[in-house]
Amino acid sequence: MTIAGSESHATIYRELLRFGGFYGIDENRIRPIIDRLAFDTYTEIILKERGLEVVVGGVGRAAYLLDLAARFHADDEMMRIFDDLTRTFPSKMAYLKFDLTPNGEDTTFYSTVIEPWEPALAFLSRIPSVRPALPALQPLIAPSPICFMLAMRRARGNVVVKTYHLADRRSDASFKPTIVSHRLCDGAVADDIKYYTVGVAWEQLRFDARWADIVDFAKSVLGERHLLVLGERRQGERVAERKAYVFRYDSRQTDGYTLKSYNFYRHEGFRLIELGRYRDAVRSFTNAIDLHGDDAHSYNDRGFCFLQLGDYARAIEDCATAVALDGRIASTNLEVARRLKAATANGAGAPVGAAP
Repeated sequence: MTIAGSESHATIYRELLRFGGFYGIDENRIRPIIDRLAFDTYTEIILKERGLEVVVGGVGRAAYLLDLAARFHADDEMMRIFDDLTRTFPSKMAYLKFDLTPNGEDTTFYSTVIEPWEPALAFLSRIPSVRPALPALQPLIAPSPICFMLAMRRARGNVVVKTYHLADRRSDASFKPTIVSHRLCDGAVADDIKYYTVGVAWEQLRFDARWADIVDFAKSVLGERHLLVLGERRQGERVAERKAYVFRYDSRQTDGYTLKSYNFYRHEGFRLIELGRYRDAVRSFTNAIDLHGDDAHSYNDRGFCFLQLGDYARAIEDCATAVALDGRIASTNLEVARRLKAATANGAGAPVGAAP
């Protein structure tokens, strides 16, 4: 029996059946899976060149996801690792991905982390088959201060773990992915790397005739309303695989937060502010501005970090830009920065009292 829920659940259910028809997947394959899923909390639809996947999840949903995984016969070791992950990093978004394609991949378990790498690496060291890969992983993730997400699945009998961190968006780089993922398996780091580019348009996915057909059909079903993310698995410059991730629904959406406007780098920056790592947070908010150049809040957040670092001139510049872009932003940081800059010029000091 189909799970009862909101209109969003029923709509997404129908969309998945339509996509299944497009990909030539028998409904007898799709319905037994999606009949057990709830789409009214969080859902992603993943379009592949020849296949279809769906992600469900939410905050505080770990027990539901574990029960769901058991219903689909996930093995005990994967469930134990996922349970350990969600207990180690509680109150985070957790997800399951199901491949609706015949002979598709096993269920994949995900959880956001958004913590410094030290606790993430400590967690990974508890997985015996992954531990030997960690020395090779560390230089690859060294430029990033935060582990954004971890994932794991069973592949050909082996435990495969994927790490995710946000890419540094250098202004002179032509290729600017948002997220970088490394795959750990058999005690080693795989030589292919997965890159995710956030905020692409449907038209950017017309790589060839097949993808043009996918785009035309997907637009007819989903329109232009949702955040699109391009995932590319690369070996050097060669693209080995592409996927289009449609961030279809999040029940937490409000007037101030939507999946389409969500800025991954701001979330990273907030965690770094909580940790008192203001220089690292400046990097995060600079990346956030590079991703969305008119993001007034990221300017204000970066200005706050400069304020904490005593760089009052740059704090004033950023906070003034924020207020100019969005008059609803309080001028508190700007006023404090101006006062402290003036006090410094007069040879006096004053405590910093602003907040992001």
